[in-house]
Amino acid sequence: MSQTNPFADAFKAFDAFKSYSPISCSGVNVDEAISVGKRNVEAFQEACQVIAEGAQQIVSLQTKIIEQNARQVLELFNAIASSKDPRESAAKQASYAQEALEKATSDAKQLADIATKSSNKATDLIKAQVTKNIQEVGKAVSSQKKAADKKAAA
Repeated sequence: MSQTNPFADAFKAFDAFKSYSPISCSGVNVDEAISVGKRNVEAFQEACQVIAEGAQQIVSLQTKIIEQNARQVLELFNAIASSKDPRESAAKQASYAQEALEKATSDAKQLADIATKSSNKATDLIKAQVTKNIQEVGKAVSSQKKAADKKAAA
């Protein structure tokens, strides 16, 4: 499922800041900070897309479950209506109730698995971006410290 980036126009606004470079804010590279912000938004957008796809899968499965349940209930009503023996009707109802409970448990597990999988994948995407950000900050601090030490030694 291919969709256009709804944030594409917002990213164009970042380009306006390039004319202000280089700006010195205590050694902060503004272009790099803007780039990190863009990557953060892109990672968040990707995570949201994963969640949306998971939600679509859940809705699709729920629709399928509802259709199956409606057919089964209709079949049960027809079987009960055609039965002349009340004990046979009661047995059919009990059997249906047992099957319905087992199926509901299985369906709930499937739905929970889809939700868990999509939320874990989205969380992993955000976690990976946060990890990259931490590593980049560490590198920047390290290089600034080296530069400061070199300046102090001179």
